[in-house]
Amino acid sequence: MWTTLSGDGRIGTFYVRTGEEKLSQLNIFSGEDDGYVSYIPVLTNSNSKKNISPGERGTLAYLRYMIYEARFIESGDVIIIDAESALCTEIVQQYLSAHQIYPFILPSALHQLLNPCDNSFHSIFKHRYYKIISSINESVGVKEKLNLARQCFHDISKETVAKMFQRCGLISTDQTKRSVVTGLMCEGMTCLHKHNQYHKVCLLSFLQWCKRNNLCDTLCPFRFNISDIL
Repeated sequence: MWTTLSGDGRIGTFYVRTGEEKLSQLNIFSGEDDGYVSYIPVLTNSNSKKNISPGERGTLAYLRYMIYEARFIESGDVIIIDAESALCTEIVQQYLSAHQIYPFILPSALHQLLNPCDNSFHSIFKHRYYKIISSINESVGVKEKLNLARQCFHDISKETVAKMFQRCGLISTDQTKRSVVTGLMCEGMTCLHKHNQYHKVCLLSFLQWCKRNNLCDTLCPFRFNISDIL
């Protein structure tokens, strides 16, 4: 599945890439303009007997669809992508350049913080999808699963998507750059309120262990009072 979001809150087509020809022949999204299954066959180089860059071919097929069919990506756009090799090949870069689309490649170690898709969208989408799937008692086929996934994909509102860009610092807000970066770097260091007491117990146990083993200077080089945690 490919995900493309726009800073104005729009969500691209629910696009599924598959190497199974039978799946592409099911016409799963027939009549829908927000769902598409792309069949990318495996091509083999007759000389080396190796697959010919399936990821690269899949990327080119996706870009062609988003430019010519969905018209979601247009000339003059900046497309923010992570450092996955298939997205950064010379052929892909040339294709983008020929269409006057400018790639901005996120550092490989930071895309989970700076990319709105990885930062928020995928987790919200998967949470919605698996919550519904877990509530269904009967067997669900591939066609039904993909239609359900498409529904969950487009259920995320434009307002929510726009806030994802703001959260990653890609759209200006009333926050300073320092506060935005601090918030991103500190994600995961705090817990939900309902887990707050359990978190305190775990933290206290760790600090007491550090103190008993004279490891405070090494593992926790900050001054603190136990009473501040309790």
